[in-house]
Amino acid sequence: MAKYRVFYILMLLGLTVLTVCYQSELTFILLATFAAMPVVTLILLIISFLCVKITVTPPSAIVQKTQSLTAELTVKNRFIMPLAPVRIFGMFQDDKSTRPERKQILLSVPPFKKVTLSFGGGFKYRGQYFLGAERAEFVDLLKIWRLSKRLKPSVSVIVLPRRIDISSPSDTADSDLEHFLSRFSAYEKNNFSSIREYREGDTLRSVHWKLSAKSDQLIVREFEQNVSSNAVIFCDLSGNSDNADIMAGQIDTAIETALAITKACISEGNTAVNAWYSAEESKAVSCISDNTADYERQYYLYSVAKAHSGESFCNTIRELADLGGGSDTV
Repeated sequence: MAKYRVFYILMLLGLTVLTVCYQSELTFILLATFAAMPVVTLILLIISFLCVKITVTPPSAIVQKTQSLTAELTVKNRFIMPLAPVRIFGMFQDDKSTRPERKQILLSVPPFKKVTLSFGGGFKYRGQYFLGAERAEFVDLLKIWRLSKRLKPSVSVIVLPRRIDISSPSDTADSDLEHFLSRFSAYEKNNFSSIREYREGDTLRSVHWKLSAKSDQLIVREFEQNVSSNAVIFCDLSGNSDNADIMAGQIDTAIETALAITKACISEGNTAVNAWYSAEESKAVSCISDNTADYERQYYLYSVAKAHSGESFCNTIRELADLGGGSDTV
């Protein structure tokens, strides 16, 4: 833009010198015409600027990961002069990229015509993205004047995480129960319903040594099989990599696993509480799910959740540690 202005000034000075030297009517008319051209082109540029219409469709979309999305950017010229050139800046997606990238588009539009540009592609990672034009620049035919316009037309795209189904066993084997009780016996030393004689296969951990010494035979505790139906899931949305793609993949894996566990709990008539750090609200949040509607709400919240620093996740555990107080599974 600067070089065209310098070139115009030099040409104007040259015509001025020519007009002074020759002092003819032709050189004066040429000088006056050349001097008036920037004013004329500026007026035409302002009119074109006001008459142009830029739209992006669709205004919003919800897609699954890797599902292809096609959007359209339309520039309509409603003036008698051609719109050339117009430079559009914004976020655009194509089939070669895994996420939207900031790009610029240069195009020309004939009088009373419109130009439509299609863009889009598949999204590799879940989340919320905004595509489309952010700013447009218009220049006159002499490339001396430039007008800029901030644009709002954009496509709000929500990319959903995968839905993974996991199945849990309908019953618990005795060996699994003993392993489970052995893990939690430090917290539930008195959680047993009765005592009985030792049987082959009983673990030594369940032996009641004081009663065994008095009765001169091995007596074991028989624990209550009252596993709580409440599960608490702390989901880490921080990742542990400096690479943006690797970190996005890690967070997607954590979210998809948390959703799979939540769905499995609900399908068995249990309750799942999800806790995570919300970058939008700058605080730790939680969501209780005990039916399909709650699960779908959790699914949407995880779809648009943003990544955060690892320190925030540690604070989340400290702030919401009481959620796991009455739960057998965290």
